[in-house]
Amino acid sequence: MLFLLKHSFNCKKATTSIEKHICSDKEVSTLDDKLAKVYKRVLHFSIKNKLSKCEGSSNYMFFK
Repeated sequence: MLFLLKHSFNCKKATTSIEKHICSDKEVSTLDDKLAKVYKRVLHFSIKNKLSKCEGSSNYMFFK
């Protein structure tokens, strides 16, 4: 059963067992959505505030 929640990825393209689990478990899916939202906020904040780069990598790679 796939839940109609936002996911950090397209569940129709889920291939790994972890992705399939996220798509099929309502609680895990909700947590995935919350984590994705926090991640996007942190990434946006770091870019907006021009936080220093870590060991020459971009902010994106640092937070990823």
